[in-house]
Amino acid sequence: MENEEYRKKLWTYTVLVIIAALFTAGSPILFFVKLSGAAALTLGLAAIVLFIYATAWFGSYLKLDGTQWLVTILLALLAYVGSVIYLITRQPNEAAEPAIEQARSVT
Repeated sequence: MENEEYRKKLWTYTVLVIIAALFTAGSPILFFVKLSGAAALTLGLAAIVLFIYATAWFGSYLKLDGTQWLVTILLALLAYVGSVIYLITRQPNEAAEPAIEQARSVT
């Protein structure tokens, strides 16, 4: 019975994290949807809250100790910081140049 309960909780955690990922404006599914600034901000905040909730909920179920919680938090921050560093150090691809110029001319 315990194994079945674990699988159910793991699936619930997985679904919550996928929903949080879909809420982010950078999601390929939402990439083609024009969102207003407020809607994009709301979905982004909802994604963060949902991810934190899912992590705390599943971590509590797993009965993580202090060191395990610290590792969980550090890994989440590392993924976030690593993604930001990677993206801000990239140059646009040649195919993106016309779109960037068009966006600049609009503003």
